[in-house]
Amino acid sequence: MLLQQATFYSCGTGIDMTGNGLGSLVLLDSTSVNSGPVIRFYDSSHDSGNRNSQFLIQNLKHDTPNAIAVDAHGNVALAATPYVDTWVWGTVVPETYQTGASWETKRPAALVVGDKYFTKAQPTYQDYSAADIVNVKTVSGHTVKGDGKTDDTEALNAILAQNADSCKVTYIPFGVYRVSNTIFVPVGTRMVGEAWSVISGYGDNFKDPNNPRPVVQLGNPGDVGVIEIQEMRFSVGEPLPGAKIIEINAAGDKPGDVGLWNTMGMVGGTADTSISSACTSQDPKDCMAAFMVMHLTKSSSAYIENFWGWTADHNIDSESLLTIISTGRGILVESTKATWLTGTGSEHHWLYNYNFHNAQNVFAGLLQTETPYMQGQGEYRAAPEPWTAVAKYGDPDFSWCAADDQKCRTAIATNVDGGSNIALYNSAAWAFFDGYWNGLYNEPCNGNCQTNMMRVTNEPQNLVWYSISTRMTDVMVLDGKSNPRQSDHRGGWEGIIQVYGQFTA
Repeated sequence: MLLQQATFYSCGTGIDMTGNGLGSLVLLDSTSVNSGPVIRFYDSSHDSGNRNSQFLIQNLKHDTPNAIAVDAHGNVALAATPYVDTWVWGTVVPETYQTGASWETKRPAALVVGDKYFTKAQPTYQDYSAADIVNVKTVSGHTVKGDGKTDDTEALNAILAQNADSCKVTYIPFGVYRVSNTIFVPVGTRMVGEAWSVISGYGDNFKDPNNPRPVVQLGNPGDVGVIEIQEMRFSVGEPLPGAKIIEINAAGDKPGDVGLWNTMGMVGGTADTSISSACTSQDPKDCMAAFMVMHLTKSSSAYIENFWGWTADHNIDSESLLTIISTGRGILVESTKATWLTGTGSEHHWLYNYNFHNAQNVFAGLLQTETPYMQGQGEYRAAPEPWTAVAKYGDPDFSWCAADDQKCRTAIATNVDGGSNIALYNSAAWAFFDGYWNGLYNEPCNGNCQTNMMRVTNEPQNLVWYSISTRMTDVMVLDGKSNPRQSDHRGGWEGIIQVYGQFTA
């Protein structure tokens, strides 16, 4: 659990964790005003099994003489102090379980405004007049259908260019907008969907995995300006192994100028795509449905809040639940200027769910992943197959695994490859099934599903990683140093590391 920028005002107790029902908590960038203890907690440090109720406090302001943290028996763990930089109760890697440890966290300057990590609320456009809102279906000279049949590429591109030049908000009513070529989103764009209006790629332009192309492209490298997108779903209407669903190149003059809110990148699972009925083969090569969900390129700087990148594990609106899809990659972050990922999920992608490849100045809070259900022991193809690991994109090639080690050749939940000033908070990475996938959720894997869940390589500088939770893995973080194992860090659903400090500054 991540609580960010919370204010406790005249509270007897801010957070009650005495029931021991919560595995891990991070309290970040918060304030306690005229309140009693900020946290009351169950002390699990002496428990022989799961050690729950682990928590970390970072950047807390506190204005009373009341203790900040007390256990269920009233014992003071953290006494009153006006300011807490970083304080932890829980497992610290490569050290031990800490019952109250203090230190300083080096925050990248590019990621903070004032003394807090930057956040930006979803725009409302309440100051815009009705004339400033353009419905794409009512633009003279451009016919847009959104009927799931018509090719809307040319018309959408023309309208987006026109609205960006005239500072209009582009309203995209609910519908499925098929596109056979890249939709280019220029700086100056403000795009609003309705209940997740869908832009869906199809056709030969997106079929070559050796020449991947974006379905939706936000700016060109070097572009600077405003792009705001909300309430949209970006997808593929058929298996397209050369489709990057979203590519972000643009940056803003100030933080949050380029932003996505309440938006999804989806592969399969819905009636608007042929993938929902066509992909039932156990061989993932038969449904290589997308090259990548999202790519934040080196030139980009974006704020992304409430984003779900999903390769479907089941059909949402079909009588048959069974669907077997292989999406090559989840979210690739190569940006260096400043990137914020707040409340994102990336699930069931083949090589990795998140990959921070030579990235710099990244904040990510609440990262949720699931490993593809048909990977692991008994799988039809072992990663990277059926895909080819491409060095240009920083793909993990699984060369650290034996050729026949199926549990090792499974998707990395979060891959940190070099880079610097990366701050990750509250990662939850789950595995459930392995091998043959019947779509019925009734055959969980026997023991652990995979060997390695997270991975860190090439010595990232100042990697700050707080609260890692895993399920059904052997090694929580493969780093070539401590390689902390889940069996040694029991807590939460199965495993907790409250502080991963192997590469902190």
